[in-house]
Amino acid sequence: MIHDIVTQLGAYLLAQGVPLKVLDGPELASTTYARERIVIEHTDSADKYGPAMSTRANSKHRRTRTPTYKLTLYAQAASPGAAVFEHRRRAEDLLEMILVAMDNVAASMLNRANGWNPISSKLAPPKDLEKSERPTGAVYELLFTFDRPVVVQTFAGAARPTFTTSSGFMTSTTRVSQASGADDDDDDSTVPATAETACGA
Repeated sequence: MIHDIVTQLGAYLLAQGVPLKVLDGPELASTTYARERIVIEHTDSADKYGPAMSTRANSKHRRTRTPTYKLTLYAQAASPGAAVFEHRRRAEDLLEMILVAMDNVAASMLNRANGWNPISSKLAPPKDLEKSERPTGAVYELLFTFDRPVVVQTFAGAARPTFTTSSGFMTSTTRVSQASGADDDDDDSTVPATAETACGA
């Protein structure tokens, strides 16, 4: 799920002229202010569960699982020697663009913009730079939830398999043959023995 969010969020922001890359987290090794970027990763919070929000014809939506994710935004004002407030202002502007972008991501992935919910956001000075007299950027953390529909499917991801009903379950049937010429008994008034039951009521 995270990679799908990362991909779609990155594509939307790029279309809006936002120059930041969106990355799968956690980062294994990174210099805090090496570059502006957005990192999305799992949190230690327990998933929440709720009722199905919709029912689709072929994949039965049984319930909704709602994990919590963390988005970390690393921002830097473009001007040389920028003041702290300039870095923070850029981070806040970018954060608000991300909030709007996530509405579009959820609408695209879940067919509804309210399929995600921001929980909280805050400035989060990196621990390795807490004592720095002049930070060269700003970091914002956003916690959010994103619905994940739980559907009936096979392990390979296909829709649930079809099943065979007993003969008494259907009140009518239609017999269909793939034959393109004379049938097996050369009698046009009878149903070919090779015909199969295609549908019924």
